[in-house]
Amino acid sequence: MEETTAASAAARTAFVDISEGPRHSLEETTAASAAARTAFVDISEGPSHSLGIRGDGRVYSWGNSKSSNNLGQLGRGTSSPAKHPCPVDGFNDGLTAAKVFVSNSVQKDSGHSAIIDQFGRLWMSGCDRWQQLGLGSVNGGSAGYTWKGGKLWHEKFMLSESVTTEIRKNHQNKIDNTNNDAEAPSIRDVALGADHTLVLSSNKQDVFAFGKCGDGQCGFIGKPYVSAPRKSKLLSIANNIESSDSEISGSKNYIAAVCAIESCSITVNDDGKILRKVGKCTPPSNGISKSSSSVLTSLALSDGIAKCLKNARRHGLIN
Repeated sequence: MEETTAASAAARTAFVDISEGPRHSLEETTAASAAARTAFVDISEGPSHSLGIRGDGRVYSWGNSKSSNNLGQLGRGTSSPAKHPCPVDGFNDGLTAAKVFVSNSVQKDSGHSAIIDQFGRLWMSGCDRWQQLGLGSVNGGSAGYTWKGGKLWHEKFMLSESVTTEIRKNHQNKIDNTNNDAEAPSIRDVALGADHTLVLSSNKQDVFAFGKCGDGQCGFIGKPYVSAPRKSKLLSIANNIESSDSEISGSKNYIAAVCAIESCSITVNDDGKILRKVGKCTPPSNGISKSSSSVLTSLALSDGIAKCLKNARRHGLIN
């Protein structure tokens, strides 16, 4: 009876943007989640957990397994799983969500989640073992770090102020170099890899990366093992002139969206064509016949890219 009531309540709730677990796994969830899904008007998929935005801009989260919140990725102030939509903690008070993000991978959950609010700021929850929440801790290093209480994660959504700081600092440097007084950019897109995060500026030129970077997935020269948020030289476009969105919206040479699948990072243009790939973006070859694991890696990458492009189209970022 309790599940039926929860299901009816969830079904009456309208969402304008959803990021959730895979379709096949949703069939294994409770009746509440199944009923709620029919009310969603915008859906994106991740391996084991989901985020959604109600019409009032409030964010809800849920998962489809006992481990769906083991790293606090549901942002509910607890590590307990939730199989039907529940309000997140740390964000809903007085704020409105514009977009939500979970992993673009189709097999491995990233363990962290992201929200862009109405002001274009980034909020994140979940695993922070490698600084992938972009909180700008000075305690990071090749061994990672822990937060208060010895935890490697955050169970509530927190504002990633260091990301905003880096975007504004980069913008100010361009103004100083060009005498261009274009409006400061915000965040256009976010992608969550296995242990790293990508953020695309609304200027469609600059990509910022943070988290575990040892495989080159952050696009930094030198491949540091772990990094706090900073501009990715290899993923960003080499252009020192800020442009307004109206000037660049039709250009094929600007970055429209970012994708992160496991330890691979990708930028795409307005038509969804790949501009740049860095990190582990191809299965191993070395002249050896493909094993089942390498074939699976190739398929996982292909499926992850397709899922990322689907989400980008849903958000109106690519054609």
